[in-house]
Amino acid sequence: MRTNLTSNKTTQFQILSEDQCEAIYHNILEVMQRTGVDVYHEEARKMLKEAGAHVDGVRVYIPPFMVKEAIALVPDNFIVHHWDGSDVIRLRKNEVYPGTGPSMPNYIDPYTEERRLFLRKDSADVARVCDALPNILFVEGLGSISDTTGDLADLYEFVELITHTTKPIAAWSFNRQSCESIYKVAVAMAGGEEEFQRKPNFMFYMEPIPPLVSNEESVDKVLFCAEKHIPAIFTPCCMGGGTEPATFAGVITNAAVESLTGLVIAQLKRRGAPFIMGGVLTVMDMLTSTYIYGGPELSIMCAGITDMGKYLDIPVFSTGGCTDAKITEPQAALEGAMSNYTAVLSGGNIIHDTGYSESGLTGNLFNVVMNNEILGMAFRITRGVEVNEDSMAIDVIEQVGPQGHYLLHEHTDKTFRTEMWEPELLNRLPIEEWKNAGAKTLGDKVKEKTRYLLENHKGPEVPESARKEIENILQEAEDRVAREKAAKQER
Repeated sequence: MRTNLTSNKTTQFQILSEDQCEAIYHNILEVMQRTGVDVYHEEARKMLKEAGAHVDGVRVYIPPFMVKEAIALVPDNFIVHHWDGSDVIRLRKNEVYPGTGPSMPNYIDPYTEERRLFLRKDSADVARVCDALPNILFVEGLGSISDTTGDLADLYEFVELITHTTKPIAAWSFNRQSCESIYKVAVAMAGGEEEFQRKPNFMFYMEPIPPLVSNEESVDKVLFCAEKHIPAIFTPCCMGGGTEPATFAGVITNAAVESLTGLVIAQLKRRGAPFIMGGVLTVMDMLTSTYIYGGPELSIMCAGITDMGKYLDIPVFSTGGCTDAKITEPQAALEGAMSNYTAVLSGGNIIHDTGYSESGLTGNLFNVVMNNEILGMAFRITRGVEVNEDSMAIDVIEQVGPQGHYLLHEHTDKTFRTEMWEPELLNRLPIEEWKNAGAKTLGDKVKEKTRYLLENHKGPEVPESARKEIENILQEAEDRVAREKAAKQER
């Protein structure tokens, strides 16, 4: 019998040591109590004051005991479901789920390869392609729709996504009204409010504003999510040297303060509200003022905020698969691979922004398909090495002995499919076979596969009752926006 055996079944790393996490945590508590945060929401300020915070105008000074109580209340694991019941996302330590990113104005057309505005049909296309990709495990829309009622682009995007894939959606909205409409659509897809509460099928993404501001819209949405028990992603987009300190530890500290402010508010609204911290942590390019998506700084700091989430036992929203490149070319592959690999190795729970291109200005479905292959490699690496009697193969080694081979051994036939990763798009053919097959590059094969999925993968069948209910929700939203516009014109 073997005792005191430590088993490491995944290959993961930490950027921050336990001592560094502790030091940053103490600094987070100090910033929240001494510097404070600006909260532009009257109900939230009232709740915070009643719970023990000091409020001076919009500035709120949150004492450590309130932060610690909120951290103790938030679930350290919860589940988000595929709406058809086929699978789940488990938000718990070291469970990793990559997906796409939201709300860019531009899109690379998959057929013309031209950069253009994002359209409603593109949301459906993104969802169908992601539905078919095994390593894209949740979906955001890759763009903000330009050809619907402007104030309802968020709602129309969610409708197209959830009706064209069963995978969980990370939704966003301009305001609380659209957040409420999105919730109604999700309830329709779940089969009723009771079913949604039992099996939530989406998460909701909202952003505080660095440095240290919780604006009215984001707080409105986090309160609604807490009330309805919707998993809330309350995470900032940080820019070291611009909206945050230039040092990595300073960015991580401020980002955590901004996330944890939302956490405290959510737990005051409803104890045990599911919550995800984290963010997009990167730097400003000092030559161009560009928000950098492809640099190593993003990977380092996102791994750092992941370490802080693990230290606090809070699920984490991380970032990967993004690039500053303008088209699908080697830079996009390099930057996407580095950030996704680092995010997976660090153990971020929800890894968003695969397909983000041009420093967050353009969605690129080709890059999503390319990163699906990259993520397959990353997942195989993080599986590590299984060490047991069968995998060590002592009897097999004895049977084959010196100068033999293992090719036809039954042990090879039994194990190679699970041990070895098989690429779909990367080339391993001898050069003559590669030439005879058309001498296709990775870029060529990525574009072929993307177009094949667009033309052949139809997505799920949506129940007719849900479709009718969604049509009614869209019409109600259109009527509301029309009334609001008419009221403004009268004023």
